[in-house]
Amino acid sequence: MNAYASIASQLRRPMRAVIGGAFRPAFDSANFDTRNPFDGVLIAELPACKPADIVAAVAASGDSFVAGVWSGLHPAARKAVLARLADLLMENLAELAVMEALDAGKPIADADCLAIDIPCSANWIRWHGEAQDKLYDQRAQRARHRRHDPARADRRCASRSTPRTRAYRTGF
Repeated sequence: MNAYASIASQLRRPMRAVIGGAFRPAFDSANFDTRNPFDGVLIAELPACKPADIVAAVAASGDSFVAGVWSGLHPAARKAVLARLADLLMENLAELAVMEALDAGKPIADADCLAIDIPCSANWIRWHGEAQDKLYDQRAQRARHRRHDPARADRRCASRSTPRTRAYRTGF
């Protein structure tokens, strides 16, 4: 048995949905089989979430947003969480690559999962983490959205007294 087959035989798969930060079965306890598309071998039996489960998940995410669990975090804290997530992906690269290979039905020997799929996902998460304190200038943005008003922007620019704006305002 090679190393990847050994990893595949020892995988722990959560068999419940995550809603509101807790693992739980679907409301109607229905499940579906997920199979390796290459050979049809059963990978796991997962909850078959229906609209009621989706409504509960959306409501839980809305409650979390309003509570500020993530949205209220300082950008530096969000950056640290995303960086840690990217580190965890890379620390568990072999296991995640085997899971992805089984789920997608592609051979692990192609190294797509090891060299591309998981590292690119980690890089993508890390990039978004790095952007947190760059985009918001170290301030957590609240749900305050302002409509862009070009006329207001022109007034703001025209009020600055520079040779260029004076020439623009006077026509010279």
